[in-house]
Amino acid sequence: MDPWNPISNVIESVDSMKDIVFSVLSSLQQAQQANFATIFWSIWRNRNESLWQGKNSTPYHIVFRGEHFLL
Repeated sequence: MDPWNPISNVIESVDSMKDIVFSVLSSLQQAQQANFATIFWSIWRNRNESLWQGKNSTPYHIVFRGEHFLL
């Protein structure tokens, strides 16, 4: 089974990133929604740190920070 298949279906049926995020969130359980949101936030934070401060994190650190943000 292709783990990206559900996401591919969502991406093909929407017009904006906002629609993708809300479509994915609506298909997840509450705990998964929180995890998705914090990882998404961590990606956004890394993007800003890279752009404005020249800092880059590894993908592992980005996901780790997102997963542990609410703990």
